Amino acid sequence: LLKSFSIGLSSNSILKLYHPDAVRLYDVSVSLETVCTRLKLWESSSMDDDGYCCSVELFKAYRPMLATLIFPGNRICQIFSGSKFYVETKFDGERVQLHKDENNNYKYFSRNGIDFTSSYGSTPFVGNLTQFIHGAFENHVRNCILDGEMIAWDRTAKRFVGKGEHVDVKGLKFDSPLNPCYMVFDCLLLNDRPLAGLPLSERLEQLRSAVRDIPERMQIVHQQLVDSADQVIELLNETVGRGEEGIMVKDPASLYKYNLHLFFFSLITHTSRPNARTSSAGWFKIKPDYINGLVDDLDVLIVGGYFGTGRRSNLLSHFMIALMENYDKKIIETVDDCNFSTPRFVALGRVGSGYSLKELYDFNAKLVQLRLKRGQPPPWLKLGVEKPEVYIHPEQSTIVQVKAAQIVTSGQFPLGFTLRFPRVQAIRHDKTWRDCMTVEQFLNFKDLSADCTSKRLAEMKNYNNDQIMNLKTISKKPKRKAIVAADRRCRVEAMKNLDQSKRMRKYKPISNIFQGRELCILNGNDTFTKENLEGKVVELGGTVVQHPVAGRQTVKVKSVVRASTVDVLKLSWLIRCIQTNSFIQWTPKDMLLTTATMKRHFKRNFDQYGDSYTDPVDSETLHDLLATVPVEKTDVDDSKSQKFLSTISYKYGIFLNCTIYLDFYDDLLSPLRRRIALSALDRYELLLYQFRANIVDTLTDSLTHVIVHSDDLSRLDDLLRFKSDFNANFHIVTESWVTHCIGEFAIVDESLHSARTSGESHPAIIDEEEVEEAQMKKKKKTKNRNYERLLSICGISNSHQAFIHLKQEITGTSSTSSLAEASQVKEKNNKKEEQRKKQAQTYAKQKGGWQDVKEEEDEKE
Repeated sequence: LLKSFSIGLSSNSILKLYHPDAVRLYDVSVSLETVCTRLKLWESSSMDDDGYCCSVELFKAYRPMLATLIFPGNRICQIFSGSKFYVETKFDGERVQLHKDENNNYKYFSRNGIDFTSSYGSTPFVGNLTQFIHGAFENHVRNCILDGEMIAWDRTAKRFVGKGEHVDVKGLKFDSPLNPCYMVFDCLLLNDRPLAGLPLSERLEQLRSAVRDIPERMQIVHQQLVDSADQVIELLNETVGRGEEGIMVKDPASLYKYNLHLFFFSLITHTSRPNARTSSAGWFKIKPDYINGLVDDLDVLIVGGYFGTGRRSNLLSHFMIALMENYDKKIIETVDDCNFSTPRFVALGRVGSGYSLKELYDFNAKLVQLRLKRGQPPPWLKLGVEKPEVYIHPEQSTIVQVKAAQIVTSGQFPLGFTLRFPRVQAIRHDKTWRDCMTVEQFLNFKDLSADCTSKRLAEMKNYNNDQIMNLKTISKKPKRKAIVAADRRCRVEAMKNLDQSKRMRKYKPISNIFQGRELCILNGNDTFTKENLEGKVVELGGTVVQHPVAGRQTVKVKSVVRASTVDVLKLSWLIRCIQTNSFIQWTPKDMLLTTATMKRHFKRNFDQYGDSYTDPVDSETLHDLLATVPVEKTDVDDSKSQKFLSTISYKYGIFLNCTIYLDFYDDLLSPLRRRIALSALDRYELLLYQFRANIVDTLTDSLTHVIVHSDDLSRLDDLLRFKSDFNANFHIVTESWVTHCIGEFAIVDESLHSARTSGESHPAIIDEEEVEEAQMKKKKKTKNRNYERLLSICGISNSHQAFIHLKQEITGTSSTSSLAEASQVKEKNNKKEEQRKKQAQTYAKQKGGWQDVKEEEDEKE
């Protein structure tokens, strides 16, 4: 039951021993119960002569009919020539069978027979689909089995969203902008009548008579009748242009053939029966993904645009791409980006698929800000017959990575060649117009691609479509190995890297740090093998292709370095990215080879030793950087060197013995305090660090200075209270003290910059040191005290006024007005002196234990 016996036998081997038709019936019914009840040991089966079950049953899953893959080549013309076929859009959804009975019970099965009824709804009242499509069935429909594709519909953008956009249609919720839409293309049972034995054209008639469209919920797939291979190719082109998955081509006379494994059947009966995927079944599928083997990725520049139709009439939906003319690489690197005076680019073709709707909107949003030109072609662009509606200047445009089916001749473009089925693989924002492929590179690549194509088709020209289809699968046939080897040789000649190989498929992306980035790992090291590193790149969302990453300097690495066309990185960079689970920006020390574009980037952002102008540096990186700086040996006298170093230490060690607290926290003592954003003291913090101050972020009794800003003294009272409560002995100064010290290259007197609140003058005595200083000044003035008293009696407050007064007395020019003025001056001075003494007394009392300053001064007087 679990298909894991561990006895060397497969489940099909067991079924074959039970009955010759057991494998076929199980493939149709996907039910062991059905196999055991319908088939008795080695008796005749219920299978018809063509190897198919006579009918399917309601609410019993079956394996649906599959389409044959059509590979490019002459066989496509042989298949579609001289007959009529239906062509319909291939949707990128999930294959689903819908079963409905007369009691309005519903069931939904996947292509593998998994029941998803709980998601879509078993009755018209539940689920995210059934309640919306119940009214699509005509009244005469009692029961039916439908075959179709379940795909998500975006109600906002009015478009289908495929599996490629990582949408699980089964899990869509009612509040989601997406809802499931069932696209029906076949009917296998209607009102108890099996239809699998009828031609497709009749089944479609029965389908249209039983079901009507409900927009955005359930619709019948539109078929277009064609009668030539050219019409098929044209419709495929249109599908690719709309960004759809591909097309289905069906024979109107084809019967519905269930997907059977006929290998064991052929062994038992020795007969040949048509497989559900053989060309005789009549269903074919053509997808762009199946025709990508002829031309590899090309880096081309968008030079023009075409407006869309309908809802996209205001958007550029298709673009003209171009190659760069052949120029010397050194000349291109020095060209002014905005000076394109000579023809520089040659039109190659137009592309309109491969990018997502979001990428299209983003690119158009970028172009809206520019003034796009119409009319005459610009001088920097060579055109043929084909001309875009608007022109996009190379400096304002983007490099795109394009894949195509073939390079074909065309008279619409100046080179005489264009791309067939082009589509955008990636938009390369990391590249500029200088990285565009040149005409010479393109022509060389065309010749190599033609050789690869001719070799490949030459080996496949005698194969039928079944064999071609088998070549796309894993096989042990010698011919398959020969074709793979030839294909690999062609790729090596073309100097292109393959997409992720089959061995990489076991790795699944678990992160997106390398998303949109391409890496080619040339070798590993003793710890990490090349395959392990490639697997890590895939798991981190990257693609294992270009941008060589190298460990050892092997011959292959040296050849890439000599080519100078890509950036070559050291393996240590990739290992650091893997270990930190993050994308680390390149630095000069990570490079083995740097292209011109990356050199310009490094020159703008790093100095000559590889130190970033903007990013902070840690001790390890600084050590590595200093190791790259050359040491010049000189004959300088050691005594002079020591003198020079001591001078530097003296000048730039001003605050070496200072422990400083900066007042840029909103609360002094709270553990939840926050630093004030954009504080005016931020710049002074940098200055203090520069001159070797010890800056702390908490108030302690070991502080020597607290610096506040003169424009914000809101916390000064709290600082004074802290200083008083903890008997701390630090100075509270304003920011001007810092600049004064730096200007003098020494610690200056703090009293000159002491902080005070608005309207408060300096206290007469601030602390004990200031008291002593004041006393010394008074002693020096003792010899003048009597003279000052004599002058004060006369109403004169200083020696200058005394000189004037004596002169007036001697010359007899003294006047009453001068004496009056002197008296007023004396009065003012007395008031100031009284105010000063009061402040001193108040401050002394707050300090506690100090002698009354006024009494001390009176005693000395």
